[in-house]
Amino acid sequence: MLGCVYGDFCLRSVADAGNPGWYHGRGKAYPDTLKKMVADTQSLQSTYHGIVVIWLIHFAPFQCKTSLQLLDWQNVIREAERLYCSGSAGSVEPVGESRVHVLEIEVKNSSVQRHNFAYKAPHQAFRYVSSD
Repeated sequence: MLGCVYGDFCLRSVADAGNPGWYHGRGKAYPDTLKKMVADTQSLQSTYHGIVVIWLIHFAPFQCKTSLQLLDWQNVIREAERLYCSGSAGSVEPVGESRVHVLEIEVKNSSVQRHNFAYKAPHQAFRYVSSD
């Protein structure tokens, strides 16, 4: 069984960006939103034994270029690790550094495989890099 939990980490105010010049493309892991995601995840896990839960968030929860960084991303990572979640579906960086990860989830066998693609500017397309 597969469940999805969504959290909207878009900035609620330009002032939340810290530096108003760096608010485009950013988000913040607001404690109330993260707390609700955790509660929803725990509810699904307690209701449906063995459920695989995916968190759907717009901003990749890891350290990246300042202009794209999810503020307080460490809190998302901490809670995801505690709930046995991992991974990111994509990241956007300067040209040549953008990534997309396609996740194949086999619920019956409880397996996940990730296929990694990198943006190649000369081809103006994402190209396969590896799987893990």
